[in-house]
Formats: sequence, structure tokens, C-alpha cells
Amino acid sequence: MELNLSLCALLLCSLVCIIALSNGSRKSNLSHIPTVGGPSLPILSYYGTIRYIFRAQEIIKEGYTKHKGGIFKYAELGHWRVIVTGPKLIDDLRKAPENVLSNSEAIREIVGLDYTLGLDIIHDPYHIPIIRSRFKGDLGTSLQDVRDEIIAALNDEIPSCSNGAFDCFPEFCTVLYLQTMSQGNGLMFPW
Repeated sequence: MELNLSLCALLLCSLVCIIALSNGSRKSNLSHIPTVGGPSLPILSYYGTIRYIFRAQEIIKEGYTKHKGGIFKYAELGHWRVIVTGPKLIDDLRKAPENVLSNSEAIREIVGLDYTLGLDIIHDPYHIPIIRSRFKGDLGTSLQDVRDEIIAALNDEIPSCSNGAFDCFPEFCTVLYLQTMSQGNGLMFPW
């Protein structure tokens, strides 16, 4: 009885591996791109995903060092991220038409717009003409507003001692606040 249970478990695992390998080889047309951070086999690539979660900077630096001027890929959860280095390859990417490489689809995937803002904003992008119309005017005035907002936010958020030295402050929260205030007030709502 114990031997039958072990045999069934082994057969089930083998079947899952065969299905995963066959699906992975059919779906991926990235096999010619070098992989960094872990193996590129379908199930084993999750090792690279876990490694990327904890050592992202190290993996990207390794890929850039090994493949400078070329391309490489690393595993993220559920997909591969391809990095292009070198001026010629970057220029080729820049010249690609929208039906080949879609900037809006890339942003949709990276930001997770389906889950964060919903499908309505994707199918009716009413905000894009509003933002574009704001930038058609005098950018010098807008940039001056952004500069003024950054200076005011810095004075409000970063405390200084009487001798001019900075005290400790929560960097991440402060930078996030400064970025939000400068972009929101300076660029979008200068009134």
C-alpha cells in the first residue's frame, strides 16, 4: 500500500513536470536570450524569481556586467523581464512601431493597471489629453512652479538644527512626499 502511494506520487510529479516543460517550451520565444540570476527551465526558474526578490540589484548588475552592449533576461514572478543594453539596441527599441512594442501595454503590465486603476481607465484614457494640454503651454513657468514647490516642501519636511546641520528624518516617506507635492502641485494643479 505504501509502495503504491509513493509510486502514484512519483507519477503525478513526473506528469506535472512534463506538462510544465512542454508548456514552457511552447510559450517562450526567449530561449536564445541569456539568463542571469538562475536557471531558465520552466519550473526551476522560480529559484531565480525568489533570488531576484532578495538580490535584485546584484542580479541586474551581474547581467549588465556579463552582457554589456547586448541583452539578457531574468525571472520575475510569472514572466521574464528582458533588459536591453547598448546604444544601438536601445535605438532599435525606440524605433519599433507601436504594434510591435507597445509603451501603453508595458505600463499596463508593470503598474498592474487592470488591478490598480481598473479597466475603465484603460479603455477610456481621458486623462492623457488633459496632461498633454498642460505641457503644451510655457514649460518655463511650470518648471518654476515645480522648483518653488520643492523648495517649500523641503523647508517644511526636512528639519535642520541651529548650526545648519540636518537632523535624522525618515528618508523614504519624506522623498515620497516631496515627489508627490512637486508633481501634484507644480505640474498638474499650479493654481
